Amino acid sequence: MKYLIALCITILWACVYHLAMSRTLSESSSVVEAHQQWIMKYGRVYTNSSEMDNRFQIFKENLEYIEKFNNVGNKSYKFGLNSYSDLTSEEFIASHTGLKVPNQLSSSKMRSTMMPFNQNDDVPTNFDWRKQGAVTDVKNQGKLL
Repeated sequence: MKYLIALCITILWACVYHLAMSRTLSESSSVVEAHQQWIMKYGRVYTNSSEMDNRFQIFKENLEYIEKFNNVGNKSYKFGLNSYSDLTSEEFIASHTGLKVPNQLSSSKMRSTMMPFNQNDDVPTNFDWRKQGAVTDVKNQGKLL
């Protein structure tokens, strides 16, 4: 019985949370509330009130963009909030994309050399690029479903 009550409360909370996060921007207080819920969900901590104000403005702009996109309704998918919702596009691109090559690697070490291929050569049935150091470690991909 306790399990059933706990399950009902959890489902009710999830429904209320979903409604709060998907509200339209008719009131500015709903944006503040959505931002506070988002901060709690993703555990975001800001160093001072100035940073928090700046991140709130970015969050608000991103939320407005999401709602405008989703309200058009001509796509088979919808946008939503995620852990990056308080970043600008430029900040996200700068911090989460691209190859960062260490300075100690010179361009001469990065050059590839041509290797002749002979069809009679033995080719392994299995080749692990990780063992060759040719691929990087897995990056933070968030929750994969």
